Amino acid sequence: MSEAAKKKAVKPHCTLFICIPCNALTQNSLTRKDGLLLQAFAFSANAAQRALNENWPDDAWRNWRYRRATLARLLAREGMMQQVADAYRDVLDKPTPR
Repeated sequence: MSEAAKKKAVKPHCTLFICIPCNALTQNSLTRKDGLLLQAFAFSANAAQRALNENWPDDAWRNWRYRRATLARLLAREGMMQQVADAYRDVLDKPTPR
């Protein structure tokens, strides 16, 4: 994948990275908020893992790793470390697309 194509592919992901957590913060239900944050964590973990597998330049997906870590810390603070670990294990267990 060319550098320009990688940058173009990043834009839709960035929108989802921003929208899901922001939507979670507007929820009145703690369960719904935590579910959306877990979804955002899984999405960012999946995107970061795929970028790693496809040998993207580090600066193209560094913020995704930071976001993944931040979401993991927020969820751990809510007592959801096991769910975070399970979601991350699911990402790592996925076969690598060829």
